[in-house]
Amino acid sequence: EPILKTAAMLIKALKYVPFTARDNHEALAVVRRRADSLKAIMLDADLGGVDAVRLLSSIRTTAPAVPVIVSSGSVEEKVAKQFADSPYDSFLGKPYTLAELKTAIETAQIKSV
Repeated sequence: EPILKTAAMLIKALKYVPFTARDNHEALAVVRRRADSLKAIMLDADLGGVDAVRLLSSIRTTAPAVPVIVSSGSVEEKVAKQFADSPYDSFLGKPYTLAELKTAIETAQIKSV
């Protein structure tokens, strides 16, 4: 919950409107409802292991054009292996700064074009 609130505050500071979800079911519902207006999706790799990979796969099916940022406290190499079959557009290591979040969003949007 604190990580979710902090991420939402940082996203607001970058002048984006955050839509939050507390679990995979909520996340997929948000993506389905708002797929046409989402600028990027931020997915926490540490909150579900295999479930996070399945969620990314479902997101790609539902909103294939929306860039995905995967955030984790683990090193990127470990996360890249975890998501080998479901690639993401940008990685954001935790903890992160506002500037790092901004860069991750910009990188994700560029890669998805």
